[in-house]
Amino acid sequence: MVGIHVAALIVFVILVGVDTSQPSGTPGRFSAAAGWFLAGIFLAPLLTIGAIIWSMILRRRAKTTAPPSRAWNSVQADQPARAELPRVAPTHSEKPLGPRVDADRSNRTSYATRAEARAAAAANKAGANGMVARGAGPTPPPSAPREALPTSNRGSYMLLGSDKYKSTEVEGEFARTSEIAAVVKTLTGRALRLDHEVEIPDVPAVLRTEPENRYHRRAIMVVVEGSHVGYLARDDADRYHAAISRVERAGYVPTTRARLWAVQRRGWDEVKKLHARVSLALNEPHLLHPINEPPSVSYSLLPWGNAVQVTGEENHLEAISPHVNPGSESIAIGTLHRVETTSARGIVKHTVEVRIDGRAVGSLTATTSPHFLPTIEHLERDGLVAATWVKVKGSAIAAQVTVQAARAPELPPEWFAGPTTIPSLS
Repeated sequence: MVGIHVAALIVFVILVGVDTSQPSGTPGRFSAAAGWFLAGIFLAPLLTIGAIIWSMILRRRAKTTAPPSRAWNSVQADQPARAELPRVAPTHSEKPLGPRVDADRSNRTSYATRAEARAAAAANKAGANGMVARGAGPTPPPSAPREALPTSNRGSYMLLGSDKYKSTEVEGEFARTSEIAAVVKTLTGRALRLDHEVEIPDVPAVLRTEPENRYHRRAIMVVVEGSHVGYLARDDADRYHAAISRVERAGYVPTTRARLWAVQRRGWDEVKKLHARVSLALNEPHLLHPINEPPSVSYSLLPWGNAVQVTGEENHLEAISPHVNPGSESIAIGTLHRVETTSARGIVKHTVEVRIDGRAVGSLTATTSPHFLPTIEHLERDGLVAATWVKVKGSAIAAQVTVQAARAPELPPEWFAGPTTIPSLS
């Protein structure tokens, strides 16, 4: 563009210098243009240099005043809170875990990891410049790395529902890529390869409250194989904090099952980047542990099984009402006892009575009792009581009780190795 302007200027100078008073073809016609022509030759380089300098100044001003791009804003600005959908246990088996559309999750970080990244960047910049923003005070240093989980004095506590569908999403994996890569290598025995997806469908995961987190006092971190791989979302952390804290106060480590997916791919800048997704199996907060304490007598807990309806609850509302969660359901630990009943014809039958904290809450029918009588008799010979999971739903004036226990033919071989118990949280 500058060259075109200069060329036009030279032509204009030559035309202006032509002596139009002389007839065409006479030698003096262009004599007056000689001086203008020489002036144009000397002025052209000066004008060209000036135009180049002015163009550079305009470009620099445009760069300094241009607003940041939308892509930059989408990474820097916090996303609005997502509405939590109700979790419904699927009726089908779990499908292989695949990548999200937003597999890098760079614009869906957790509250803590995003804030930590900004705080660390601000601290580094302030240290390099030897100054901090006016009126803002010194920037707090970034959190120390959290890699190892403190050992508990009692061991792990497997939360109820850890064998359910893994539908609770973990956030902030993008900021823990090195830890996730180490976990994958530990569990699979080999490092991640480029464009090779790795899925670990079932692995223990520890939930740990983090009261020292300066961005959210109810933060809950997720630890797999001793490595911090992410956080529960802020809304989930608020809902689960009380239940998780209760387990920790009792001296146990809250544990559930997780599913992990990871892949390493090249980005637009040809740099290798790890994409990961972690999901957890979590019941609703009030269903993570039983509402009552385990039996005080020697017992063995039956594995979780299909629901079996208890009858006669209306006759035991006084014993059931302390375990009712109004508007929802609750899980308690009950015991199964063999009782004898005599029919009107004098026939003696053995049925199963269900008790919670030593008080009867109902009985199984003559049809369903035989499914559990062999188990009760087997444990009685060993001096043990058959304990079971009991689900209670209703109100103080009407209640529904179901037994969630495996029937005698469904008991796995490992259950017979020794008594199965559950820790007390008192």
